[in-house]
Amino acid sequence: MPRKRRARRLDPRLNPALLQKPEWRWRTLPVWVALTGGFVLGWYVAAIASPIQPEQWSYLISLAVLAGFWFGVSRMLVRRFIDPIIARRRAKAAAEQARAARAAGRGSQAGRGPTPQPPP
Repeated sequence: MPRKRRARRLDPRLNPALLQKPEWRWRTLPVWVALTGGFVLGWYVAAIASPIQPEQWSYLISLAVLAGFWFGVSRMLVRRFIDPIIARRRAKAAAEQARAARAAGRGSQAGRGPTPQPPP
């Protein structure tokens, strides 16, 4: 019966790519959603601890943060569902354009012999 081989761990001293720190892109949509989601969670915890009255300034800030959070979530959801549709439409348009270019190339040369040369 053959023995199972252990998976070897990569030694970071041997692979310099493992020593490098990742490059973070802070101005991206997932970071925005995580940040505003943290604010929303914080405001809900604060609201449970001490009820927020509608006339307080913190109520307006919580509404603004909540609106920003849902803006980010809606952008992520729309991108998730719309990107494949846009890609299909672009591919279809590119295929039609290529087909039209091939048809135009064949149509100009179809049924013709060599182009006549003008007499000298």
